[in-house]
Amino acid sequence: MNILQIEDDIKSLPDSALMQAMQQQLYDTGYQEFQDQLAYPRQNISFFQQALRGMPITPGQQVSSYQPTPSAASSMLGLGLGGLGLYQAMGGMKG
Repeated sequence: MNILQIEDDIKSLPDSALMQAMQQQLYDTGYQEFQDQLAYPRQNISFFQQALRGMPITPGQQVSSYQPTPSAASSMLGLGLGGLGLYQAMGGMKG
């Protein structure tokens, strides 16, 4: 819907419907303010928790991290290097 359509819809409403729509808008605004007040303690606690952890503070944002699993080649290379280190530590390859 664009602005012109909304204006046409408003002009076509009877006065009682327009008054009802305006009243509903006031109710909606009041309800949103009520919801914001209910959420304030949670947002405040989250803010202070992030501050204590030393994380960047962005109100209302939840932080999660994703770390992909290593590839098979990476796992095999790690295993091989670990085995080589253990072999050398046990006295192998004395030169």
